[in-house]
Amino acid sequence: MTSPILAFQSTAERLILDAAKGRRDAAEIADAAEHVFQRLHDHLVMLIGTIGFRTLLARSIKLARPGARALERIEVRQEGTLAGLAEALSHETPEEALAAPAMLLARFLDLLAAFVGDDLARHLVDEATRARPALERGDDQGSTEDR
Repeated sequence: MTSPILAFQSTAERLILDAAKGRRDAAEIADAAEHVFQRLHDHLVMLIGTIGFRTLLARSIKLARPGARALERIEVRQEGTLAGLAEALSHETPEEALAAPAMLLARFLDLLAAFVGDDLARHLVDEATRARPALERGDDQGSTEDR
C-alpha cells in the first residue's frame, strides 16, 4: 500500500517550484506556496465553500505537522487562507522551506482526492493552478484506492 503522503508528493513539490519560477530561497518558496494555496482556495471555495476548504486545510495541517516542524507555527484564518507560513519558513533552509509546504499541500490534495477521487482532484488542481496542461497520472504513485 502506498503511503498517503507519497500519492501527491511530486505534484505538490512541482506546483510550488513552478510557482517559485526557479527562485530557491526560503522567502520565495514561502511566497510561492502561499500563491498555490491561494489559487486553490479561490477555485475550490466555489465548489466546497469556505467552511469546506477551511476544514480540509486545517485537517491537512494537523496531518502534516508531525513531519514538518515549521508547520507548528501556521494556522488557518477564518476565511480559509493560511496564516504564518512565510514567518514559519523564514528560518528554514531552502530544502526545509520546500519540504514543509509540499508536505502540507500533498496532504491537502490527498484529502481532496479521498472525497472526490483522484481524477477529479487532479482536474480541479490543474484548473486552479494551470501549472501544467494536465497533471499526469504517472507522476505520482498510488491512488485513492491504495489509501
